[in-house]
Amino acid sequence: MKDFKIEDGTLVRYLGEGGAVTIPESVDRIEEDAFANCRRMTSVTIPGSVKTICSRAFLNCTGLTAITLPEGLRDIGRSVFEHCTGLTSVTIPESLTSIPELTFKGCTALTSVTLPDSLTEIDGCAFCACLNLKDIKLPPALQHLGENAFALTPWYEALQKAGSLVISGGYLFDARHCTGKVEIPDGVTLIASHAFTTPLITAVTVPGSVRYINDVAFYKCWNLTALTIEEGVTHIGEEAFSCCTGLTSVTLPDSVTHIGDGAFSYCVGLTSVTLSKGMTSITEEMFSDCAALTDLTIPGTIRKIERSAFEFCTALTAFTAPEGMTCIEENAFRSCSALTSVTLPASMTELNAWAFTDCEKIRMIRVRGIELHHKEIDYLKWESATDPRYFLYLLVSYDMVKVEDAPPDDPIILTAFKACPDDERTIACIRSHFSSMLSWIFEEDELDLELLRLMMNSGKFNDNFRGCIDDLIEYAIDEELHELQLLLMNYKHEQLGFPDITDRFEL
Repeated sequence: MKDFKIEDGTLVRYLGEGGAVTIPESVDRIEEDAFANCRRMTSVTIPGSVKTICSRAFLNCTGLTAITLPEGLRDIGRSVFEHCTGLTSVTIPESLTSIPELTFKGCTALTSVTLPDSLTEIDGCAFCACLNLKDIKLPPALQHLGENAFALTPWYEALQKAGSLVISGGYLFDARHCTGKVEIPDGVTLIASHAFTTPLITAVTVPGSVRYINDVAFYKCWNLTALTIEEGVTHIGEEAFSCCTGLTSVTLPDSVTHIGDGAFSYCVGLTSVTLSKGMTSITEEMFSDCAALTDLTIPGTIRKIERSAFEFCTALTAFTAPEGMTCIEENAFRSCSALTSVTLPASMTELNAWAFTDCEKIRMIRVRGIELHHKEIDYLKWESATDPRYFLYLLVSYDMVKVEDAPPDDPIILTAFKACPDDERTIACIRSHFSSMLSWIFEEDELDLELLRLMMNSGKFNDNFRGCIDDLIEYAIDEELHELQLLLMNYKHEQLGFPDITDRFEL
């Protein structure tokens, strides 16, 4: 045990002289750089107790020729065996589902690699520059292939010579030498990261056999103007079509269930989007900076719009969230400077205070059939023309969201009462803030007789009016508001039950 520094089951550092090394059974984790640069070590046996090997654990162990990776190993970090130039063979256990970037980069003596069927991810440069790797059998269920995963290996170089589309085992590695219109062969199941990062293609059809379009697969395909994604595709990775500035429309088949962050960001020519009914969320920055987007079709399956999803979509004029949507996150529609109307469903339970920040042209908000127009919106924008929290107040008044330090706002609640005069939550709120509500109704030059009459006729606020009815009548007399005076006196006599309405006032 003197050859190892072990702390709470973690092998922090190897202190031995090298040769054949057997790691103790008490170890369950090998820390970063634990064996790095141990050039005299020739073999290492890792016990089944080890579940994690951290980044660079065996970096530059140039004398290492044999290693046993145990069944039960779950995670390994990047560059774990990078530049182990003496390593000739490796078998990946079934328990390991992912090989991170640079894991075996520069293992120049490596001739044999056995990959398990359970493997789903091989990340960028995982086996690049393995100069003697002439053959490899890929597992059948890969979901992610990183850029240059097998670059500079004899096996991959032979694939490159076969044609402009580099394909093996149903996986499309590279198409960067293609030009014009590209037809991906039926039978391809995965398109690797950066496979099409070229400005030379103009049209592409993704067949239904494809399940996974990996991250940045079509990044900066500036001249791509025609994109067809057939039914069958399920996953589209992060920034997969980002900066495809020539795209004008996108229709996603209902088979698509997941789209990564920023998938269509900076597609500045995109005007029309139809989303998949298989989706439940619009992820972060998915359409950010799509400055021409005007036509947006969101299916009823969408429950959440994540942060900055439509940020800087400066041509978008209206947004209607489907019934069933529950959450809109921070900056989701930030700086949508042409947005004039927003309709939100009753299903909303969470709306971030800054979801619509810098949307200065909004003139109509509708929630649960209640519409706010110029007076209410302008009032709520009085302190700051770019403060979007009036959306939040509207929902708070309906007890639809939980927000700290967000008091009920008089014009919002009174507007809600106009639309739904029997809503008990609104009635209770008006009762609790009756004085401030009356101040809004009696605002100078803005007397709202219709609302006052509705409150009186409802009979819900008689107890509140009893304590102030004479003061209100006196105000009407002083201001010579004869219609208001008559309305108040009749209300006092007929509904509040005062037999003599002239006991304080001359008629």
